[in-house]
Amino acid sequence: MGVGSERLFVVSTHLENRLGWFRGLFGDRARARQAAALLQALPSGHGIVGGDFNTMLGRNEPAWRAMLERFPDTPDRPEPTFRDRLVLDHLFFDLPDGWGVTRQVITDQYGSDHHPVLADIHQP
Repeated sequence: MGVGSERLFVVSTHLENRLGWFRGLFGDRARARQAAALLQALPSGHGIVGGDFNTMLGRNEPAWRAMLERFPDTPDRPEPTFRDRLVLDHLFFDLPDGWGVTRQVITDQYGSDHHPVLADIHQP
């Protein structure tokens, strides 16, 4: 995708929300593997990755940390997107120099059990 003279990749993803009984009902291993595979498949350069990451264990999840490391322009204060307490849905950003981003969780769920996340990206 091109924006002005810059090229950006845009990815939508959905990571696992369950594991087998032997590993516990909610765990982070599958999501960590999926995030690592996604990061390996991404092209180099600037881009945006968003989706339902199911990071129900919070900021300490390996998937969440790996994405933040690769996408340094991601705003810090994520808001809950599921039942007003869990941050499961994310937008991660690696933007060209001088670009900025704000994001917000939309109040309306549009029939989903999750709230969408909206980004406003601005160029210099």
